[in-house]
Amino acid sequence: EMAANGSLTQEIADYLARVVRENVGSALIVGSSGAGKTTLLNALSLHIKDATQLAVAETFKELRLAHPYPLRAVARAELNTIYTRMRPDLILVGEVVSEESVEFLRAVALGSRAITTIHGASCLSGLVNLETLAVQYGKLDQHVARQWIARSIDLVINVDRAESGS
Repeated sequence: EMAANGSLTQEIADYLARVVRENVGSALIVGSSGAGKTTLLNALSLHIKDATQLAVAETFKELRLAHPYPLRAVARAELNTIYTRMRPDLILVGEVVSEESVEFLRAVALGSRAITTIHGASCLSGLVNLETLAVQYGKLDQHVARQWIARSIDLVINVDRAESGS
């Protein structure tokens, strides 16, 4: 549907769907407020296989999932328990805005696949914001945060809102 309305090309839509369907990487969706980050994450979630052990962590419930058996936690503190004890195939984090940044990075650094959204004006600013949050809230050394990001984020997707609002 997003490709049909011109929000992205069919080639990009097919690529993103394949990444999610085959669960081959961790992704960071970057954009400003109202740019469509959560809309894209919701759309991508439609391509998660039913057999995928899915965990969802959100500070408030905003993801609308079609997956039949998600393990869902609406609390930041639960993310550590989810990836260390439940061992899901994929973790969706509603949005990284504070201390969940460190838990998201720990999860992907330990090999969990995860997708989240973060505010930023570009791919680079999203990565820098993730690093800054991890340093600020997780008291991580900047070098450690940067290394975890470099080793763990496979794909950065930038979304932006056109002047028309689309």
